[in-house]
Amino acid sequence: MQMLLPMTEQAALRLTKMPDADAFEAAHTDGKLWFPTMCAVKVLRRPTKSSSAAQPGDDRLFDCIIVDAIEQDMLEGPSAESMQLLPMLDAETNEIILPASLDIVKHSPHYGMIVQYMQQEIPGELSGLHLTSQTGSKIVRPCSQVIALVAASGPSKLQAAGSEGYRLVNDTVRDLTEKSGQTFEVTSYCSLANLQDFKLDPPKRANEQAALVVLSDALPSGRDAVLNRFVLESVQLLSPSEAEKILPVFKQFIYFASLATQIAQGEKRKVEWTEDDNPGTAKKCKTLGRSPTGNELPQYSTPSPAKRLEIANQD
Repeated sequence: MQMLLPMTEQAALRLTKMPDADAFEAAHTDGKLWFPTMCAVKVLRRPTKSSSAAQPGDDRLFDCIIVDAIEQDMLEGPSAESMQLLPMLDAETNEIILPASLDIVKHSPHYGMIVQYMQQEIPGELSGLHLTSQTGSKIVRPCSQVIALVAASGPSKLQAAGSEGYRLVNDTVRDLTEKSGQTFEVTSYCSLANLQDFKLDPPKRANEQAALVVLSDALPSGRDAVLNRFVLESVQLLSPSEAEKILPVFKQFIYFASLATQIAQGEKRKVEWTEDDNPGTAKKCKTLGRSPTGNELPQYSTPSPAKRLEIANQD
């Protein structure tokens, strides 16, 4: 869900790794201010102060401000303890960013994009919700952005787009979370000043360049189009060792998102919080960006081709 929140100076400097406010302003003026692809933030929430003593404020209104922020460590995946909060998530909004593999991200005429997750096995920690699930059947979630773990094996092509803009196209991109070998095309719109921020070209003597990418749109395929095409919003380059370490954790993020979708689209029921099981007493973590200590989540998985065919015949 997209929200507009103010941020303290200290949090902004820490997030952008700027030494002081002057350096922050200079980087912003030069167009070189960089924010991480994924962030962990600490939000202070307090009742809105009334405008005057004569007109007391509404006690249902709150002010929120980001008081701390860091780049999310992608080696810190969600734990089983995190699943307890899934029934509380707002499932009605489509203004969200979802982790996904490129093969399940599709164009939608009604939304920016849709992600076609496969239903996963319901873990024992959520048995109290009495969810029904057909493992391997499709569930669809609209979204505005997608984050994916990819690698490109070839150079990008620069094309003119307007009087001063450029289009950067790379059609050698594959998703690292699945092994089909399918390639995709990603397009970014940039200027000569920020061209390097969107390049996925492999370095010299390397076969591929891995990256975490954020996609802002899935383009419809034309009659002659063979590749699935996406619009690239941002790129965070990774070394081969970084990509290898992130891969199993990223599959856990996809599992977590698919599970949240299953819960959101399941039978609506009121969640009864008890003294022992409520958000106020949920396990917390002292380190920003980490989940509370708990059992490790499974990795997102897809059924075998035979199982897929069986499910398709049932549908």
